[in-house]
Amino acid sequence: MDHIENLIRGLDPLRAEGRAHRETGTPSDSGTDPVQGAASQVFSDDQDEQGSTVVSMNRRRRWTVVAGVAAAAAAVAAAVVIGGNFGATPPLPADEPEPIATGLGTPSATPSGDPTPTPAPTTTVAAGSPLATYTPAGEGSDAALLTGRLVLDDGCLYIEASGSPRVLPYFPNTDTSFADGILSFFGTDYALGQEIALGGGGSSGSIPVDGTDGYYTPESCESDSQWIVSQVPPSAFEKPSPDPAPEPYLAAEMGLSVEVPADWEIVEGVQGLDILSPSGEVVSNLQRSAEGGIGGACQEPAVPWQEVRSIPVSIDTPAGPVDAKFVLRVFTGERLVGTSALVLADDPTSGEGCMLYNVISNGEVGLLSLTNNFQLSPSGSGRVFASLAEAEAYAGSAEFDALAAIADSIVITD
Repeated sequence: MDHIENLIRGLDPLRAEGRAHRETGTPSDSGTDPVQGAASQVFSDDQDEQGSTVVSMNRRRRWTVVAGVAAAAAAVAAAVVIGGNFGATPPLPADEPEPIATGLGTPSATPSGDPTPTPAPTTTVAAGSPLATYTPAGEGSDAALLTGRLVLDDGCLYIEASGSPRVLPYFPNTDTSFADGILSFFGTDYALGQEIALGGGGSSGSIPVDGTDGYYTPESCESDSQWIVSQVPPSAFEKPSPDPAPEPYLAAEMGLSVEVPADWEIVEGVQGLDILSPSGEVVSNLQRSAEGGIGGACQEPAVPWQEVRSIPVSIDTPAGPVDAKFVLRVFTGERLVGTSALVLADDPTSGEGCMLYNVISNGEVGLLSLTNNFQLSPSGSGRVFASLAEAEAYAGSAEFDALAAIADSIVITD
């Protein structure tokens, strides 16, 4: 028996050192194995002094423990550092196994007895599943966001975004399953090719070995980029649906419909419909008659005028669209007075006159106006500007753009 003991001691310095301690009465170090400590940090939330998470992974091979504190330092130095709490902390096994002896004298935290095998991770995925998973601990968080399409390739499920390398996602195994081409995650089903938003955090480099600290990696999975999916439902990242478009206002007595922005309002005016801005101010008036025709005589001398801004619009009619424009036209005589108006697209853009009719008049539309001044004269009512620059500023305002959009929404119903 002594001969066998001597052989074992000669082949295994680890056991020899442990025996030497017991023989001399010097207790062996029962503290934390530095190599084991480094290995247990795989995808953990333990943070270094800068608050970063240390990630250490090996690609497609079982963990092999190298000697002493120097090996532990090398393992930590080679680790990938990623920020944020990914909600992906795997639980440590109940009993750490004895490191595999390499013949280099690795100190042991368990001097005697058989090592306790690492328990198999608890997963909800079936054998042969294309899902990479991990056993979560804690509630997790949504430190970052990954958005892309679900792609199944060679028995492995990836996330693929346009212009970016595909990513191997590790889902929490408690809330995830995959069957018949459908990913079920937090009670919601996602088909292959469908876009999904996943909280969590990413890393690059090697991938966890199947069975290491609660991770399951399908044999066919290969990727230099991984994403540890947090325990946050994708619905938490979905943008709220925009408010439905307002229903068109139907003015049956005028034979038209029109739409205004959600924070604007249409009310019946003394004549036609008044258009109210969000502040409650009447900024335009809409009128229509099925019969066209305008006319009148000037009582003032002609004054130069110009079109300050024009936005093309189209008026839908039963006979087809009518090309029009929403404009700001200003008399540029002694006083700068102007108004916004809906006119035909081929109306002139400048000239001289004693009066401007701000109206569309033709057979398809009838007589249609969207303005505050059906007739604009140099000395009459209208919007008075201190300068042409002030008129240009109003023509570029959000109010003017909104009125142009209202003009473009008009539909002649009969």
